Amino acid sequence: MMSLLLSLIGFVFTPIMSFVSRHNEYRADEFGSNMGGKENLVSALIKLVDENKSFPKSHPLVVFFYYTHHQFREIKGFRL
Repeated sequence: MMSLLLSLIGFVFTPIMSFVSRHNEYRADEFGSNMGGKENLVSALIKLVDENKSFPKSHPLVVFFYYTHHQFREIKGFRL
């Protein structure tokens, strides 16, 4: 019974914690672009995605529940 309750709590809190993490990542990227320039930030993020072999397209629900960082599409859409 306890494991069922803990699973339910984890299911509820996973998207909340992912949202908080994504928010912090956006703020960190905003700070980085202000300090080092947008071109350098975009270049660095694209290199990270390439080296990590990130999956570029995920279903929005997967992103909502599990992603704690930006998606590749969002990085590519970063306006210079």
